[in-house]
This record gives sequence, structure tokens and C-alpha cells, in this order.
Amino acid sequence: MNEGTSICQLSPGLLQKGDRSRFCVSDDRFNGRGGIMVMCRTAGIVVMLVLILGLDVCRAGQNAGATARCYWQVGMGSGLLERNSTASTAQFVVTVRGVTHFRGAEIQLTIRGCNGPLPPAWQMQDGGCANAAAELRPGGYGGAFYPSLLTSGGSVPALATSQLGMYYQYADNPCIAPDSTGTVWASFAGAGGVPRDAQQDYALFALRLDLSGVSTGGCRGDLESPGGPDGVAIRPHYFLPCNGRPDLGSVLALVDDDAAIDYIPFEQGYDNLTWCGSPCPDSGMGMPPLPAALTVSSVTPEEPTADTNTGFTVLGSGFQAPLQVVFSGPTGRVTAETATVLNPNTAYVELIVPRWLAGSVDVIVRTAQDSAVLRKAIHYTKFRGVPDSLIAILHAKAADAALSDFNTNALPKLRQQFPDRALIALSRADLGAPSHIERTPDGWNVSYGSPNSGPFITVHFDMQFAIRHVYSRWSNA
Repeated sequence: MNEGTSICQLSPGLLQKGDRSRFCVSDDRFNGRGGIMVMCRTAGIVVMLVLILGLDVCRAGQNAGATARCYWQVGMGSGLLERNSTASTAQFVVTVRGVTHFRGAEIQLTIRGCNGPLPPAWQMQDGGCANAAAELRPGGYGGAFYPSLLTSGGSVPALATSQLGMYYQYADNPCIAPDSTGTVWASFAGAGGVPRDAQQDYALFALRLDLSGVSTGGCRGDLESPGGPDGVAIRPHYFLPCNGRPDLGSVLALVDDDAAIDYIPFEQGYDNLTWCGSPCPDSGMGMPPLPAALTVSSVTPEEPTADTNTGFTVLGSGFQAPLQVVFSGPTGRVTAETATVLNPNTAYVELIVPRWLAGSVDVIVRTAQDSAVLRKAIHYTKFRGVPDSLIAILHAKAADAALSDFNTNALPKLRQQFPDRALIALSRADLGAPSHIERTPDGWNVSYGSPNSGPFITVHFDMQFAIRHVYSRWSNA
């Protein structure tokens, strides 16, 4: 952004024409506090929004480190990991994190048809087929997962909304919704700011749309449409006003209590969604096509061998390298940092799934942009110890340490304790192969002999396969 950009460019929703009954104009006379007076006229009543906007409006504000995400949501629940939805009630939420002071915000979204112009089922503008089926809600729907940024911890005083709606084929200014796309524009601010918790995820804005056909009597492209649903893609797209100002892309604007404006980026992988449109090709908007939504549909084998290096085939969609696979359960998790991506729908990964992870687990796949989860039950066919390759590595490291500890430390004490017994030093042949290898929370235990009779030696390795302790004894001595 260039220094000296005018405040009208920076906050278009507050300073430009809104709907038919509301408009805002700016008074370019700066008041004594170095600000701009903004007046909004609604139904004949002049509402004074005194936005004390500093002259250096391009300075970083108090929310410069914040980030945003968009999710599909059900009610007041947590954001869904799936990026594509087929729900009859599509609920889209914009969340923010890292906000310390809040006074106002502006969100601009572009909605485009996957197969052509925006379907009537998504035309929410005045007079649009879906106008009665839509609800646009600043602050979202609240709840424990995403409390409202507007009200949680104290409401923004004298909050006023200057933009809240969709533009589609807008004759007064066609560039607002170009190329048969729809633009959702929400802009709101108050007379002062309020503090917020930077560690909290807040809901900033939500959009809910009934696509069942019930509330509208049916719109082409909804779930009851004779031709089936028409997919759409949704992306944050901050480009208004469209009069030559730079297109800022996937950001939203936040105003802090000092009236400084920060342009908050959407996190990669959380900056696009589709409805009945995975994948969704470019529809002439000039934006790159959305990738297939990341999903995971199955993981085989269903019954891996415990504590054994097992190859898993993972099926789903949207796979791209680097791909991480995680088995996560109540007692812990195991992770393969890089799976082999065979194609966008198939990946192969090798993991040692320990016995303690048996039961209900989440299989999580992650790309650099997204993540998806499949819940499944892990059951084991039998326990066969550890892979032969790992047995060889551990035995090579443990055998000499076991012999040394037993012959040097344990044997002299045993000879003193049992002078009538002919106790001799152990050789490699006496030691033999490990009798037991087990995974521990902090490494591995490799044991030789029997705990019930004769010499019994255990070598403990840490996670880096360094020897930490050796325990030697003579059972039933």
C-alpha cells in the first residue's frame, strides 16, 4: 500500500454508498483531533460516526499480527475441517485471532459459480431469488468456540453498519460484482474501541443460506433443483472500491480503538470454500482455480500389526506433497512427516503404530494449506514385536553394552554373594538374540535372557537410540 492513500480508499464501506435507504459521506474538514467526520443518513436520521482516523492511516495498528480464517460451521459449533460442503443450510463463518483492540471491520467476499454465472440459489441481493433465504450476521452466531468479536468481553459502543449485503449484476456500478460473480460486502464500526483477548478465536462475520428450497419455493441450483445443485466457490477478496485502488486479495480490514486500520491476511488453506463444488474450476473471474478439497476417506490395512512398521494406503482427495499423516488418540499420537503422494487421491505411508494407540483414533492428513480427519478404530491382528530392521539396529547397539555391564558390574557382586557357584563371564554366544523388545514412552527397552532364571539384562535406549541405562541381574540366583 502506498503512503498517502486516502481514507476513502481505506474504508470504502463506511464512506461510500450503501443500500437504497443508507448512504455515507465524508467531511474532508479535519477536526481538532486530526480525524475525519463521517455522516451516515438512515431513513432521514443523520447518525454521526466520529471516526477519529489519524492522518497517518497507513501506520500499523494494534492488530497488525492478527490472522483470519473462514470455515463451514453448524450452529455455534467449531469450524469444520472440510473445505467443501453439501449442507442444505450452508453457514459460512469468518474468524479472527490475535486481535487486541477492536472498533470496526470490513469484509469483502467473492462468490462465483463453478460452472458459469452465480446460480440463482446464491443470488442474495435485493430482488434476488435467494434474498429471503439468506442471513448476514456481523459477529457471527457466538458460542463457546467463536464468541462474537463485537460483543464478547464488552460491546462496541454505538456500533453502526454501513454495508451489509450482496451485489450481483449491479447496474449502478458494474465493477462491484464483475463477470457474473456476487460480492458480499459487510462494513461496521463503533464510536470507540474495546479490548480483546489475542489468544481467543472470535467470530467476525457469518453468512447463513437455506439451500433446501423451502424458504424460497425453489431457486435454480439449490438441492431441490431439477438439474441438481450448482456449485459455488467463496473467497475473501478485498478489492473495493473498484476505481483503480490496488486489489488487496485475501485480507479483511480491522479498525482498532485508535482508529488505525490493519489489513489482516487469511491463513493459507483457510481462504477458500466450496459448496457442492469440489473441485471448482475457474469461471472467468481471473482467479486461479480452487484445488480439490482435502479429504480422507479410508485407510488400509484396517487391522495393522502392533509395534510393527506397517505400510498404509490412504485414499481421499486433494493430496499434494508434502503430505503429513498423523494417527492421534487419547493416549498420544504418531506422525509420518512425509507420505508418498501417488496421485491427488492416493498416498502411501509407513508408520509404527504402537499398542497403546489401539482404539478410536483420528487419522489426520495435512498439506501445507489444509488438513482433514477420518475417525476410525485401530485393532491389531497380533503382536509381533518390532520390524526386523529395527531389531538388528537395537541388538547391534545393545549387545556389547549388555555384556559389559553384566561381566563388569553384576558378575563380581554375584560371585561374592554366591561363592559356591561357578559363575562365569557371558559371551556373545551365551547372550544370544534379544528375548524382548518393547516401546516405552521415552524410548526402547531391549532385554536378554529370562526374568525367571539365569542372567537377565535390560538395555534402555532414548528416542535418539542412545543408551541411557543398563540393568543386570541373575534371576533365582
